[in-house]
Amino acid sequence: MPRTLTSHALLQLASQSSGDPALWLLQIYHDDMPQILRYVNDNILIVAKSLTFLPLNFEVTLASEEEEDATPELQLLIDNTERQFSDAIRSTSTPPYINLFLVFKSTPDIFELTIGPLELKGGEYDENQFTATLTINDILNTRYPGYLYNPGEFPGMF
Repeated sequence: MPRTLTSHALLQLASQSSGDPALWLLQIYHDDMPQILRYVNDNILIVAKSLTFLPLNFEVTLASEEEEDATPELQLLIDNTERQFSDAIRSTSTPPYINLFLVFKSTPDIFELTIGPLELKGGEYDENQFTATLTINDILNTRYPGYLYNPGEFPGMF
């Protein structure tokens, strides 16, 4: 399915140099968390659609398309020197959900691309950085029915 981008986004992406950088907005939420965490990969906070995104150094690496049968995954590398992110993740009983939005600095209210909700599949952290693997809920490849019905496990059916 093709993505529709604004004319501003097409112009910025097609130009050799741009004075309007593309920014990722990161939103992390879970029922166990007291509030939704919102970050932008910039050095100043940004307000997008009346929501405040705090500055945080992070990188998003999109999945490669080499493996056709693999579930699409994203890599998220986050600066963890203040430990706000890893402490929030460890406080939840199940993995949190993450949304990513791509915006341009001059038009933060226009989400050019929305990815999510993503599930935190795995992660590693140390005192400097948190590396997370994010994936979609792959409902199309979920086995249905959830069990194999065979005479050994379900003798009453046969």
